[in-house]
Amino acid sequence: MVCKTAGSLLVVFLYSVTASMATRCGQKSQVVMSPDADMDVQYVTLTCLSNCSLTNATYIWYRNGQRLVEPTSRQHTVKSYYTSSYFCSVKDLEDLHSPTVCVRGRNCFDVTYAHQRICALKGSTVDLPCKYRHLNNDIVSDSNWYIQGKRDEAPTNLSSLPEYSSRVKYLGDNMSDCTLRFTDLRETDSAEYKFRFKTLNAEWGYSFPGTNLTVTDIQVKVTPATEEGKVNLTCITSCPLTDNSNTTYIWYKNGQHLTHQKTMTSYLILDPDSMEDRGRYSCGVKGLMNVHSPKFSVGEQSVRIGAVVGITVVVVILILLLSGFIWFSKKASKSTSDRQDKVVIRQRVHVDTDSDTYTTLNMRTMSPDYDTLDSVHADTNSDLYTTLNMRTMSSDYDTLAV
Repeated sequence: MVCKTAGSLLVVFLYSVTASMATRCGQKSQVVMSPDADMDVQYVTLTCLSNCSLTNATYIWYRNGQRLVEPTSRQHTVKSYYTSSYFCSVKDLEDLHSPTVCVRGRNCFDVTYAHQRICALKGSTVDLPCKYRHLNNDIVSDSNWYIQGKRDEAPTNLSSLPEYSSRVKYLGDNMSDCTLRFTDLRETDSAEYKFRFKTLNAEWGYSFPGTNLTVTDIQVKVTPATEEGKVNLTCITSCPLTDNSNTTYIWYKNGQHLTHQKTMTSYLILDPDSMEDRGRYSCGVKGLMNVHSPKFSVGEQSVRIGAVVGITVVVVILILLLSGFIWFSKKASKSTSDRQDKVVIRQRVHVDTDSDTYTTLNMRTMSPDYDTLDSVHADTNSDLYTTLNMRTMSSDYDTLAV
């Protein structure tokens, strides 16, 4: 919108702002140039205005797409004969910049991107539409697209990156079109892309925000349907597809393409308890045969859970039976072994009643083999015998014969 007043030219630019900014300040901003550069004056003043109530705001000015270190105030004074273009933004809100304004004439340097953000599917082809302008008498000597890394770093020329050589094509010309085409998109292609050009007299910088490309794959989202017991499968992406009007969705069941008319939408309503609906589903997009979402099972989960539970119960019962059998076997084996040991011990300690040879057992140090022996106490009414040591016995036994 251009409003002429006495000795001045008012240029109002509109640009989108975030929801929070819109709530607090509305959506209008404007760049005012005063006085008119076509007048016989040496300098003109550019003013970056906003209806927001900004306190101690820091402003950023750009000339021909290149950020200026100074000034940081709301006003910027330039020479009236400059053929450069200018725009401004507020610090930390650089993406919400005003469009460019020419100090003199209408054909100053400028680059315009059709989309600030583009979302496209992995494996697809997408165009980054772009227009640029320069002075009528200038000849474009060089033009390139760049990929922006970190904000504070210089972008990299796409032509120097081998991974883009076979997948990127410049569709523009040396006049006004600077469109770039991507084929076989990869998720690693997600980045900000900028166009830069040079003429014999000047060049367009790369500080100017470009087009942000987001490459997404497709997923199946599962939600309860309005009908009780049924589920809703929806084919979704991580960002809204920019060119969604020509997107036709395809559904697959157990790897087979479903051709029913109801399966050509982005969602399916299925009954997990129905034998007809049970299976493994995935979705894709028409024209991208190699792009499928991960498979999701419908109905098979409950069947598998029941089978797993049944198998688990059988295994537990078998383990318990086997454990019981092993325990009883060990117990029976131990009882048989104990009985055999007792017989052997009895055989070893059997005393021949016809023999006069005996020995003495120490109850504290004797072998466990004698645990089955009973203690025998002497009968006071029977004869008592003991062993005499011939070298130490008393002389009272000298009359005994050996």
